[in-house]
Amino acid sequence: MAARSTPETDSLSPCGRIARDLDRDRYLTAVIAPPEIREALFALYAFNVEVAKTREMVSEPMMGQIRLQWWRDSIDGIYEGNERRHEVVTPLGEAVRRHGLDRDGFLRIIDSRERDLADAPPTTLAELERYADDSAGTLLLQALRIAAPGSPDEAEKAARGIGAAWALIGIARAVPFLAQSRSTLLPDDLVAEARVDKGLLWELKPHPGLFRAVEILCAKASERLRAARAVRRDIPKPALPVLRSTAILDSHLRVLRRAGHNPFDARVVLGSPLRQWRLMVYALSGRY
Repeated sequence: MAARSTPETDSLSPCGRIARDLDRDRYLTAVIAPPEIREALFALYAFNVEVAKTREMVSEPMMGQIRLQWWRDSIDGIYEGNERRHEVVTPLGEAVRRHGLDRDGFLRIIDSRERDLADAPPTTLAELERYADDSAGTLLLQALRIAAPGSPDEAEKAARGIGAAWALIGIARAVPFLAQSRSTLLPDDLVAEARVDKGLLWELKPHPGLFRAVEILCAKASERLRAARAVRRDIPKPALPVLRSTAILDSHLRVLRRAGHNPFDARVVLGSPLRQWRLMVYALSGRY
């Protein structure tokens, strides 16, 4: 018997379904955006899902590089009039033409995902922050250009900072998932400073060194959020829907604090049940 469809399923575009199913948090931020930009955001976030899941889909780095090159060629095709027919590439091309999105931004996101193919973690926390800037930071900058083209430099810096915070919090929350395959994105200098015991980590055992490392990542993310909010007077109103992803980040940070920065805590793994409510509160109050 075929599964029953729902109004939500019936009304969503393919990109909307990809975002909903594989990047629920960003999907929620797109849903509260104005209808005229929603599909462009879905296309952008679906593109990000497709390149971000590369590491999970391949058995060796070479295959991942081939997949990422396919996406580079697809982006080039959009800008050079040789667009591929594809459930994500086609609507992404429409978003590019309608909103004048930057080709280099897409290529920067793809290039950043080569970092995911490396067997070794980043050497330094500074290197990890650059990865956060280039991946999720650039992604939110592209979203800003959809929502509020021509935004001032302060708004672009805020978007990049909020996006980077998103990546850092995501990396902290992903520790248990990556540890199952004896992998981590915690940089070597942070592991040494916090005294993370990788033997315990590979055994999926929480310990104080790990809690300290996650706390430091959360502190870095909080710094980015504070800097982004410090320029709120310079933020044009149309930019607010994409910058309100801070509501979800605040929810995740709150849960991490309550869990003692233990990423294995069930509350962290499940995510904040109130994040959608907080997102609506921020929207109604004009905050980000």
